[in-house]
Amino acid sequence: GDTHYYYEYEVNALNATWDLCLNRPYSDGGHENSTRVFGAQGWDYQPWSSASPGAPPLKCAVFVDGAVNDPAGPLDRFWTVEVALPLQSLAQNNDATSPPKHGDFWRINFSRVEWHVTVVNGRYQKDPKYPEEDNWVWSPQGQVAMHLPEKWGMLQFSTEAPRGTPAVHNPEWPLRSVAMHVYY
Repeated sequence: GDTHYYYEYEVNALNATWDLCLNRPYSDGGHENSTRVFGAQGWDYQPWSSASPGAPPLKCAVFVDGAVNDPAGPLDRFWTVEVALPLQSLAQNNDATSPPKHGDFWRINFSRVEWHVTVVNGRYQKDPKYPEEDNWVWSPQGQVAMHLPEKWGMLQFSTEAPRGTPAVHNPEWPLRSVAMHVYY
């Protein structure tokens, strides 16, 4: 794809979610379309998917082993999240097909953001000694900036068993790679 019209979905350990659509990356003059910017008229997975005939709803659930935001509670060991994103909604406004066909590939990335915290008066607060958050990503981008979709990893779709399909290589990649090096 052309890295235009991509989506961001965020979830925390309380299962609070937020999403947005970008017409292109911020660095290329992109604009956020979300409920934060446009209120009820902003882009949202749920209304979008329910307005798309046959599109299933977005589903999200978390599991927490520990206490959330309670320094006096049981030890926080871990939390997990499961998300079912409606592929039909992800294929809106771009050249992706839904449902994806065997051999199709989409750019995708996953990120985890965590702040260093300290306990003040029995509550967690961001630790001023660490003004920047820690970021982990599934597909390294070479810098802390999630809005570089041309550097995201590839998710290849297949109708065969795992590892039963050879990787599809994007024939445009060599030229795109050179263009990215010049651009950045």
